[in-house]
Amino acid sequence: MEAKIDWQRATSFVRVVERGSFTAAAKQLGVPVSSVSRAVGHLEEELGVRLLHRTTRKLSLNDAGRAFFERMQAALAEAEEARRAVTGFIVEPRGVVRITAAAGAGGQRFARVLTKLSARHPHISIDLRVTYRVVDLVSEGIDLAIRAGNLDDSSLVARKVAESELRLFAAPSYLAERGRPRSPNELARHACLLYGERIASPTLRLHGPRGKKTVRVQSPLSCDDMSFLREAAIAGLGIALLPVELTSEAREARELVPVLPRWGVTGGGVYVVWPSRKLVPAHVVAVRELLIEELSRSWGAQTRKRSPET
Repeated sequence: MEAKIDWQRATSFVRVVERGSFTAAAKQLGVPVSSVSRAVGHLEEELGVRLLHRTTRKLSLNDAGRAFFERMQAALAEAEEARRAVTGFIVEPRGVVRITAAAGAGGQRFARVLTKLSARHPHISIDLRVTYRVVDLVSEGIDLAIRAGNLDDSSLVARKVAESELRLFAAPSYLAERGRPRSPNELARHACLLYGERIASPTLRLHGPRGKKTVRVQSPLSCDDMSFLREAAIAGLGIALLPVELTSEAREARELVPVLPRWGVTGGGVYVVWPSRKLVPAHVVAVRELLIEELSRSWGAQTRKRSPET
Protein backbone atom coordinates (compact mmCIF):
# COMPACT_ATOMS: atom_id res chain seq x y z
CA MET A 1 0.00 0.00 0.00
CA GLU A 2 1.30 3.47 -0.89
CA ALA A 3 2.30 5.50 2.19
CA LYS A 4 0.56 8.82 2.83
CA ILE A 5 2.73 11.69 4.04
CA ASP A 6 1.64 13.85 6.95
CA TRP A 7 3.01 17.31 6.06
CA GLN A 8 3.31 18.45 9.67
CA ARG A 9 5.39 15.41 10.50
CA ALA A 10 7.47 15.87 7.36
CA THR A 11 8.03 19.50 8.32
CA SER A 12 9.24 18.43 11.77
CA PHE A 13 11.68 15.99 10.18
CA VAL A 14 13.06 18.62 7.77
CA ARG A 15 13.55 21.15 10.59
CA VAL A 16 15.34 18.55 12.74
CA VAL A 17 17.81 17.88 9.93
CA GLU A 18 18.27 21.58 9.11
CA ARG A 19 18.80 22.60 12.74
CA GLY A 20 20.83 19.52 13.70
CA SER A 21 18.82 18.51 16.77
CA PHE A 22 15.31 17.87 18.06
CA THR A 23 15.71 20.65 20.62
CA ALA A 24 16.65 23.31 18.06
CA ALA A 25 13.85 22.18 15.72
CA ALA A 26 11.31 22.32 18.55
CA LYS A 27 12.43 25.85 19.41
CA GLN A 28 12.01 26.97 15.80
CA LEU A 29 8.59 25.33 15.49
CA GLY A 30 7.44 26.56 18.91
CA VAL A 31 6.44 23.12 20.18
CA PRO A 32 7.76 20.72 22.87
CA VAL A 33 10.72 18.52 22.01
CA SER A 34 8.60 15.46 22.71
CA SER A 35 6.14 16.53 20.00
CA VAL A 36 8.91 16.77 17.41
CA SER A 37 10.33 13.40 18.44
CA ARG A 38 6.90 11.74 18.19
CA ALA A 39 6.25 13.39 14.80
CA VAL A 40 9.47 12.02 13.32
CA GLY A 41 8.81 8.60 14.81
CA HIS A 42 5.29 8.48 13.36
CA LEU A 43 6.64 9.64 9.98
CA GLU A 44 9.09 6.75 9.91
CA GLU A 45 6.24 4.36 10.78
CA GLU A 46 4.11 5.80 7.95
CA LEU A 47 6.94 5.41 5.45
CA GLY A 48 8.00 2.04 6.80
CA VAL A 49 11.68 2.99 6.88
CA ARG A 50 14.15 4.47 9.33
CA LEU A 51 15.30 7.98 8.30
CA LEU A 52 17.65 9.02 11.12
CA HIS A 53 20.37 7.36 13.14
CA ARG A 54 19.99 8.66 16.71
CA THR A 55 22.60 8.63 19.47
CA THR A 56 22.76 10.55 22.73
CA ARG A 57 25.21 13.00 21.14
CA LYS A 58 24.23 13.46 17.51
CA LEU A 59 21.88 12.69 14.65
CA SER A 60 22.83 11.46 11.19
CA LEU A 61 20.89 10.70 8.03
CA ASN A 62 20.96 7.31 6.39
CA ASP A 63 20.57 6.98 2.62
CA ALA A 64 16.78 6.82 2.77
CA GLY A 65 16.64 9.80 5.10
CA ARG A 66 18.95 11.84 2.88
CA ALA A 67 16.86 11.15 -0.22
CA PHE A 68 13.62 11.97 1.59
CA PHE A 69 15.08 15.14 3.16
CA GLU A 70 16.35 16.58 -0.13
CA ARG A 71 13.04 16.12 -1.89
CA MET A 72 10.86 17.13 1.03
CA GLN A 73 12.91 20.25 1.78
CA ALA A 74 12.45 21.37 -1.83
CA ALA A 75 8.72 20.57 -1.68
CA LEU A 76 8.23 22.55 1.53
CA ALA A 77 10.14 25.48 0.03
CA GLU A 78 7.89 25.46 -3.04
CA ALA A 79 4.79 25.27 -0.83
CA GLU A 80 6.00 28.23 1.25
CA GLU A 81 6.76 30.23 -1.88
CA ALA A 82 3.26 29.51 -3.19
CA ARG A 83 1.73 30.59 0.12
CA ARG A 84 3.66 33.85 0.11
CA ALA A 85 2.70 34.53 -3.49
CA VAL A 86 -0.97 34.36 -2.49
CA THR A 87 -0.83 36.09 0.91
CA GLY A 88 1.36 38.84 -0.50
CA PHE A 89 -1.72 40.25 -2.24
CA ILE A 90 -3.67 40.66 0.98
CA VAL A 91 -1.11 40.94 3.80
CA GLU A 92 1.05 44.00 4.38
CA PRO A 93 4.74 42.97 4.81
CA ARG A 94 5.65 43.03 8.47
CA GLY A 95 8.54 42.02 10.69
CA VAL A 96 12.08 43.01 11.65
CA VAL A 97 14.79 43.40 8.99
CA ARG A 98 18.37 43.22 10.28
CA ILE A 99 20.84 45.36 8.32
CA THR A 100 24.57 45.92 8.76
CA ALA A 101 26.54 48.85 7.34
CA ALA A 102 30.02 50.29 7.74
CA ALA A 103 30.33 52.96 10.42
CA GLY A 104 30.24 56.48 9.03
CA ALA A 105 28.83 55.42 5.66
CA GLY A 106 26.02 57.79 4.89
CA GLY A 107 24.07 57.85 8.14
CA GLN A 108 21.95 60.81 7.04
CA ARG A 109 21.19 59.10 3.72
CA PHE A 110 20.11 55.91 5.52
CA ALA A 111 17.86 57.93 7.78
CA ARG A 112 16.06 59.43 4.77
CA VAL A 113 15.62 55.97 3.22
CA LEU A 114 14.21 54.59 6.46
CA THR A 115 11.78 57.52 6.68
CA LYS A 116 10.41 56.55 3.27
CA LEU A 117 10.29 52.91 4.33
CA SER A 118 8.27 53.77 7.43
CA ALA A 119 5.73 55.66 5.33
CA ARG A 120 5.47 52.91 2.72
CA HIS A 121 5.56 49.87 5.06
CA PRO A 122 4.50 50.88 8.59
CA HIS A 123 4.60 47.30 9.89
CA ILE A 124 8.30 46.80 9.11
CA SER A 125 10.95 47.74 11.68
CA ILE A 126 14.73 47.94 11.20
CA ASP A 127 17.54 46.61 13.36
CA LEU A 128 20.61 48.47 12.03
CA ARG A 129 24.09 47.27 13.09
CA VAL A 130 26.79 49.88 12.35
CA THR A 131 30.28 48.41 12.63
CA TYR A 132 33.76 48.43 11.10
CA ARG A 133 34.10 44.65 11.11
CA VAL A 134 32.92 42.40 8.26
CA VAL A 135 29.81 40.66 9.58
CA ASP A 136 29.04 37.02 8.71
CA LEU A 137 25.47 37.48 7.48
CA VAL A 138 24.42 33.86 7.81
CA SER A 139 25.82 33.02 11.24
CA GLU A 140 24.68 36.34 12.76
CA GLY A 141 21.21 36.28 11.22
CA ILE A 142 21.64 39.45 9.15
CA ASP A 143 19.21 39.99 6.26
CA LEU A 144 20.95 42.77 4.31
CA ALA A 145 24.32 44.54 4.26
CA ILE A 146 25.70 47.69 2.67
CA ARG A 147 29.28 47.03 1.61
CA ALA A 148 31.93 48.77 -0.45
CA GLY A 149 35.04 47.54 -2.25
CA ASN A 150 35.78 43.97 -3.28
CA LEU A 151 33.29 41.27 -2.30
CA ASP A 152 35.21 38.10 -1.42
CA ASP A 153 32.32 35.89 -0.29
CA SER A 154 30.89 34.20 -3.39
CA SER A 155 27.98 32.73 -1.39
CA LEU A 156 26.38 36.19 -1.16
CA VAL A 157 24.12 37.89 -3.68
CA ALA A 158 24.97 41.53 -4.40
CA ARG A 159 23.40 44.42 -6.30
CA LYS A 160 25.66 47.35 -7.15
CA VAL A 161 24.17 50.76 -6.33
CA ALA A 162 27.09 53.19 -6.72
CA GLU A 163 30.81 53.69 -7.15
CA SER A 164 32.85 54.51 -4.06
CA GLU A 165 35.03 57.54 -4.66
CA LEU A 166 37.73 59.02 -2.39
CA ARG A 167 39.04 62.58 -2.66
CA LEU A 168 41.42 64.82 -0.73
CA PHE A 169 39.88 67.22 1.80
CA ALA A 170 41.15 69.68 4.37
CA ALA A 171 39.77 72.31 6.74
CA PRO A 172 39.90 75.94 5.56
CA SER A 173 41.90 76.72 8.72
CA TYR A 174 44.61 74.23 7.73
CA LEU A 175 44.88 75.60 4.19
CA ALA A 176 44.98 79.17 5.49
CA GLU A 177 47.96 78.27 7.67
CA ARG A 178 49.86 75.84 5.41
CA GLY A 179 48.75 76.91 1.94
CA ARG A 180 46.89 74.95 -0.74
CA PRO A 181 48.87 72.37 -2.74
CA ARG A 182 48.68 72.95 -6.50
CA SER A 183 49.97 69.55 -7.62
CA PRO A 184 50.28 66.06 -6.11
CA ASN A 185 54.04 66.56 -5.64
CA GLU A 186 53.36 69.44 -3.24
CA LEU A 187 51.57 67.04 -0.88
CA ALA A 188 55.06 65.92 0.23
CA ARG A 189 55.40 69.06 2.35
CA HIS A 190 51.95 68.79 3.92
CA ALA A 191 50.57 66.83 6.86
CA CYS A 192 48.55 63.94 5.39
CA LEU A 193 46.12 61.87 7.44
CA LEU A 194 46.22 58.25 6.31
CA TYR A 195 43.84 55.32 6.58
CA GLY A 196 45.26 52.00 7.81
CA GLU A 197 48.31 50.93 9.78
CA ARG A 198 51.36 53.16 10.03
CA ILE A 199 54.26 52.19 7.76
CA ALA A 200 57.87 53.36 7.62
CA SER A 201 57.49 55.35 4.38
CA PRO A 202 53.86 56.53 4.09
CA THR A 203 52.61 57.24 0.59
CA LEU A 204 49.51 58.42 -1.24
CA ARG A 205 48.61 56.64 -4.48
CA LEU A 206 46.30 58.83 -6.56
CA HIS A 207 44.65 58.78 -9.97
CA GLY A 208 44.23 61.97 -11.96
CA PRO A 209 44.21 63.60 -15.39
CA ARG A 210 47.80 62.49 -16.04
CA GLY A 211 47.36 58.91 -14.85
CA LYS A 212 48.65 57.43 -11.60
CA LYS A 213 50.84 59.29 -9.13
CA THR A 214 52.55 58.03 -5.97
CA VAL A 215 53.74 60.64 -3.48
CA ARG A 216 55.75 60.03 -0.33
CA VAL A 217 54.15 62.15 2.41
CA GLN A 218 54.47 63.18 6.05
CA SER A 219 51.76 61.67 8.25
CA PRO A 220 51.04 62.86 11.80
CA LEU A 221 48.16 60.36 12.03
CA SER A 222 47.28 56.89 10.74
CA CYS A 223 43.94 55.41 11.71
CA ASP A 224 41.59 52.55 10.71
CA ASP A 225 38.48 54.69 11.35
CA MET A 226 37.43 56.90 8.42
CA SER A 227 35.04 58.90 10.61
CA PHE A 228 37.87 59.78 12.99
CA LEU A 229 40.08 60.82 10.06
CA ARG A 230 37.29 63.11 8.87
CA GLU A 231 37.01 64.70 12.33
CA ALA A 232 40.80 65.11 12.50
CA ALA A 233 40.74 66.86 9.12
CA ILE A 234 37.89 69.13 10.28
CA ALA A 235 40.00 70.00 13.35
CA GLY A 236 42.79 71.18 11.03
CA LEU A 237 45.27 68.37 11.63
CA GLY A 238 46.00 67.80 7.95
CA ILE A 239 44.80 66.70 4.50
CA ALA A 240 42.83 63.44 4.39
CA LEU A 241 41.83 61.09 1.57
CA LEU A 242 38.17 60.42 2.41
CA PRO A 243 35.08 58.86 0.80
CA VAL A 244 33.08 61.63 -0.89
CA GLU A 245 29.88 60.41 0.76
CA LEU A 246 31.43 60.68 4.21
CA THR A 247 32.23 64.38 3.73
CA SER A 248 28.90 65.67 2.38
CA GLU A 249 27.70 67.32 5.60
CA ALA A 250 31.13 68.79 6.38
CA ARG A 251 31.37 70.25 2.87
CA GLU A 252 27.92 71.81 3.13
CA ALA A 253 28.96 73.42 6.44
CA ARG A 254 32.29 74.52 4.86
CA GLU A 255 34.15 72.57 7.54
CA LEU A 256 36.01 70.74 4.76
CA VAL A 257 36.92 71.83 1.24
CA PRO A 258 38.34 69.80 -1.67
CA VAL A 259 42.09 69.74 -2.26
CA LEU A 260 43.37 68.85 -5.77
CA PRO A 261 39.81 67.88 -6.74
CA ARG A 262 40.88 66.24 -10.02
CA TRP A 263 42.98 63.71 -8.09
CA GLY A 264 41.65 60.86 -5.99
CA VAL A 265 40.99 57.13 -5.80
CA THR A 266 38.17 54.96 -7.09
CA GLY A 267 37.39 52.75 -4.12
CA GLY A 268 35.25 50.16 -5.92
CA GLY A 269 31.54 49.52 -5.88
CA VAL A 270 28.94 50.09 -3.20
CA TYR A 271 26.59 47.12 -2.89
CA VAL A 272 23.41 45.96 -1.22
CA VAL A 273 24.22 42.37 -0.21
CA TRP A 274 22.15 39.48 1.12
CA PRO A 275 22.66 35.76 1.81
CA SER A 276 22.12 33.47 -1.14
CA ARG A 277 18.86 31.69 -0.56
CA LYS A 278 15.85 30.96 -2.71
CA LEU A 279 13.14 32.17 -0.37
CA VAL A 280 13.48 35.71 0.96
CA PRO A 281 10.70 36.92 3.30
CA ALA A 282 8.38 39.56 1.86
CA HIS A 283 9.36 42.20 4.44
CA VAL A 284 13.08 41.71 3.62
CA VAL A 285 12.35 41.98 -0.11
CA ALA A 286 10.45 45.24 0.49
CA VAL A 287 13.38 46.79 2.37
CA ARG A 288 15.95 45.43 -0.08
CA GLU A 289 14.20 46.86 -3.14
CA LEU A 290 13.72 50.25 -1.49
CA LEU A 291 17.39 50.38 -0.47
CA ILE A 292 18.51 49.51 -3.99
CA GLU A 293 16.15 52.07 -5.52
CA GLU A 294 17.01 54.95 -3.18
CA LEU A 295 20.75 54.35 -2.85
CA SER A 296 21.16 53.90 -6.61
CA ARG A 297 19.43 57.22 -7.16
CA SER A 298 20.76 59.40 -4.34
CA TRP A 299 24.09 57.87 -3.32
CA GLY A 300 25.09 57.08 -6.88
CA ALA A 301 24.29 60.61 -8.01
CA GLN A 302 26.23 62.08 -5.10
CA THR A 303 29.41 60.09 -5.70
CA ARG A 304 29.35 60.78 -9.44
CA LYS A 305 28.85 64.54 -9.00
CA ARG A 306 31.98 66.66 -8.97
CA SER A 307 32.57 69.27 -6.29
CA PRO A 308 31.89 72.96 -7.17
CA GLU A 309 35.61 73.73 -7.07
CA THR A 310 36.44 71.15 -9.75
